[in-house]
Amino acid sequence: MKLFPHQQDALNATEGRNRVAVKGFEGLYEVDDQGNVFSILKTSSRRIRQLKDYPNEAGYRKVNLYDLSGKCFKKYVHRLVAEAFLPNPEGKPNINHLDCDVTNNSVENLQWCTQKENIQYCIALGRYISNLPNVKGGVAKCPR
Repeated sequence: MKLFPHQQDALNATEGRNRVAVKGFEGLYEVDDQGNVFSILKTSSRRIRQLKDYPNEAGYRKVNLYDLSGKCFKKYVHRLVAEAFLPNPEGKPNINHLDCDVTNNSVENLQWCTQKENIQYCIALGRYISNLPNVKGGVAKCPR
């Protein structure tokens, strides 16, 4: 199959990076260790290409993935990377961005954690301000 130049450029940009199937979308999408998501199945309505991600209201990057019936699933890129590349033997539910940059979805910047561990991490960095009325007010965010 011949790719268009822009498609080939997108694939060349990730040459040498690890790419694995997206959990639940095997044969349709792949994700690499830098947080790039690719469509890998060509049909009349699909193209082989790198997907464009977009931010949610908090800045976390998301992509739209479609199953074979055309149903859309909005997925966080950091979760796709963590599920693909980071073992989670303790079954921790959350993912921490180690540098507090929610746009940096490189596998080296992610770790599985609990909500408590995530908050403790921000506290240790001096970046956590509680939104509880009996604690100093504010919002828990890591500044960029």
